[in-house]
Amino acid sequence: MAELIFLIGLLAPFILMIWLVRTRIRSQAKMAASEPSEIELDRFSTEQADSSADGLVMGRQHTADHEIIPPDHSGGEPAGIRAMQGRR
Repeated sequence: MAELIFLIGLLAPFILMIWLVRTRIRSQAKMAASEPSEIELDRFSTEQADSSADGLVMGRQHTADHEIIPPDHSGGEPAGIRAMQGRR
């Protein structure tokens, strides 16, 4: 019985690694097939640039309306990380 547990413990990481890689590849392929991006959106709606006396150009790019993300209480962390930390 101990040999069987040892063998399972020895092979489990490799099997898990193969399974996770295959799952990741399938999910990436599914996302790529689900939404083909044919429409090019402007990354920035306006750009404001100022030049200084020494020749440097300082620019400020304002995001377009489609990139504005509504505020939330996540702190920028994904939901899975917050769930692991107990901060849903």
